[in-house]
Amino acid sequence: MQRNRLLYTADRLLASLAVARNTLAAEYQAELEEMRREVDDIRQATLLLTRIERERCESDLAELRRELEAALLRLAQRDGTPLH
Repeated sequence: MQRNRLLYTADRLLASLAVARNTLAAEYQAELEEMRREVDDIRQATLLLTRIERERCESDLAELRRELEAALLRLAQRDGTPLH
């Protein structure tokens, strides 16, 4: 019985390492693509929410301006002098 029998030759070891490296590289690429898709989804959701909030704020601002004009008009009519 041979005591120091080689389990792997240098070529077999290098081939095994190359397979492992390629497998890890493929897994890494798949994870990276998934993360990019998630980032894109988050970006799209953020843009949508920002647009919705901007529209709501513009609407609220327009309503506040109408209310201010009405209040100024009432005060001007009450006092008889324009406020602006």
